[in-house]
Amino acid sequence: MWHWFIGFLSLSFVSRYQKLFNPFIDAVFAVCIYFLAIKLGFEREDALLSFCLYVFTPIWFSRLSIGPRTSSFTPRLSGEIFTNVFFCVTILPIGAPSWMSILLGSVCCFYVLSSSKFGVQALLFLTPLVSLFSYSVLPIYSLILGIFFLSIISKGAFLNSLKQQLGHLRWYFSKNL
Repeated sequence: MWHWFIGFLSLSFVSRYQKLFNPFIDAVFAVCIYFLAIKLGFEREDALLSFCLYVFTPIWFSRLSIGPRTSSFTPRLSGEIFTNVFFCVTILPIGAPSWMSILLGSVCCFYVLSSSKFGVQALLFLTPLVSLFSYSVLPIYSLILGIFFLSIISKGAFLNSLKQQLGHLRWYFSKNL
């Protein structure tokens, strides 16, 4: 999905400005975190702490490792952001009815699963735990609905890709033992 969206931009535009995209997207999301915290009733100081928590997480410094997030225009950052949005709309009391939270969560899930291998792992491994610790089934319902829609639209190709990725993760786990 990410590549499809980026395909609407000209190659020369992406080549020229790719180093600016992820920092800009990161900054916009950080500001959105601040305003979401305000909407949820946080004091301004606490909302600022929420903003800082996102900005100063160790993942911000991932440019030191393989797969840089801030200096290259890759699907990983958008996967991270939409994974965060997925959990925000399915867990936080944003005032939406349950069906709307499930629908918005499934749209985020659809995007993440169809765009980022990192996002697939994050959603598949984190969603059951987040659901358990938050005492909410909304993330599970959204994940199942997102997988269902993606499986239909991809005509089953996603399920094959998922099977291959899970096989690779099993291999990687046993290799690291």
